[in-house]
Amino acid sequence: MKKNILFLIGNMTSGGAEKVIYNLCNSLKNKYNITLVVRTLDNADYIPDVNIIEIEELRISRVMFKGISKLKRIKKELNIDISISFIMKYCVFNYLSKAGDKIYFSTRNYMGINKHFLPKSIIFKIFIKLYKKYIKRVDKVINVSKSVEEDQIKRYKLDKNNSVVIENYLDIENINKLKKEKLSREEMNIFKNDVILSVGRYNEQKGQWHLIRVFNEIVKYDNNIKLVLIGRGPLKEYYKKLVNDYNLNDKVFIFDFKENIYKYMYNSKLFVLNSFYEGMPNVLLESLACSLPIIASDSYGGTKEILSIRKDNDNFVNNISFEEYGVLVPICDYKKYKANYKLTKEEIILKDAILELLNNKKLYDNYKKKSINRVSDFSKEKILKKWERVLDEN
Repeated sequence: MKKNILFLIGNMTSGGAEKVIYNLCNSLKNKYNITLVVRTLDNADYIPDVNIIEIEELRISRVMFKGISKLKRIKKELNIDISISFIMKYCVFNYLSKAGDKIYFSTRNYMGINKHFLPKSIIFKIFIKLYKKYIKRVDKVINVSKSVEEDQIKRYKLDKNNSVVIENYLDIENINKLKKEKLSREEMNIFKNDVILSVGRYNEQKGQWHLIRVFNEIVKYDNNIKLVLIGRGPLKEYYKKLVNDYNLNDKVFIFDFKENIYKYMYNSKLFVLNSFYEGMPNVLLESLACSLPIIASDSYGGTKEILSIRKDNDNFVNNISFEEYGVLVPICDYKKYKANYKLTKEEIILKDAILELLNNKKLYDNYKKKSINRVSDFSKEKILKKWERVLDEN
């Protein structure tokens, strides 16, 4: 008899966790009865081909407990065996709606981040306390990377025997197909030049404003190079103003979310991710699958686990570090600067790393060749076996 599995998240708009759930639902639906519960499907970018139920009341408001009650009733009606929640508040909702099902928390981000990024509201502090309390009681904690697991164990005093690491996976066959799709005429006009690409939400976590500031210096060395950002988020207008202030409107292109990012990766020269923290960034794995050399900030979380094979990964880099599968640079600061502010020390290091990779053909080609070897460690087949082992436990 097939097990009944429920996945729980707020929405299915563009994001790493949402994409993972989409892939898992479609990949596991033949072996298990899969149900996806969301608060809303409005503006969804990822809609898996499984049973989907919306509970509009699953939000932090006066109707929250009505939503939890509905979720509990659904679990009973569908005889759910395992409920797997993504994102902290939905993990709390998952635990509070327990109805004879096993409760699994999927942890996606490194929580030991600078307080600068944490919401200041009383509600958030309450949910943090609830999460800290419930995570010790759940049946399994599934972490997206080793560093996230270590952080969770240290921060919440978890039992390591109740914790497992399952990384994000890549459908390499599908990526190889999608990356060959043609660009539009307008896009081809951009990508006929060397392009530095960065993909991610336009928010505080991703810090793309530092890359825009650095790119203003890069064009002084190569007037034809372009910068393309792909995403959506609250900082888009700030980025547009920064680009305008630098007079880079014909060189920096700020795109909205794209369903097929692989064709842009395939046609780019270099990928840059300068986040302040990550769990296990999908975009780095996807860049590797497209043989796109990477420069990434040595952020809190799983970035180094992808690019480095060193064992002393507890120490952050303080200069350019040429790792086995990509280049690491120090994290930039968290300040949003105006165009007339000079580059910070960390931004200068990022600039130097970009120029080195663009100008050192031997180094560039080495990273391009090694990328395919690395992505095999995150193949769909390998990672799905890890999920099945966890779901098949008695």
